[in-house]
Amino acid sequence: MLYLIALVWAVFKFRPKPAKLSAIEWQIEDVLFTMNIANGCYSGGGMKQNPDALPYDGLFDVMMARTPSFKDIITALPLVFNGKILQHPVIESFRTSELLLNTQNGNYFEADGIVVHYAPPVNIRILPGAIQMIVPLDC
Repeated sequence: MLYLIALVWAVFKFRPKPAKLSAIEWQIEDVLFTMNIANGCYSGGGMKQNPDALPYDGLFDVMMARTPSFKDIITALPLVFNGKILQHPVIESFRTSELLLNTQNGNYFEADGIVVHYAPPVNIRILPGAIQMIVPLDC
């Protein structure tokens, strides 16, 4: 429920922020409304923002939307919960083992439920096999 309240607030108040993302496979310099970097398919109470992410493949799955309209956001919302978000036309997704995130003045992001302020650039790397985990079969 809190997610839905925050989403409604974001739809009316938040504006996409300029960002530069660099990975081995690709580079993007544009504005972003939202981005999710994951090594598992579930986040925040059953949402599947990266439904194909596997915690044991050594890759991050990156899902993002640059400038969705209000209609795009409303039509994408159910897809976040049923695992079909990547089918929405405004959603882009990539896989990578390392990501460099750079924004103009830093920004906030949420890391496993904790809001973090960062100073750019931020280098995000995955360490395959670093910890032992038990994961659901559908993820």
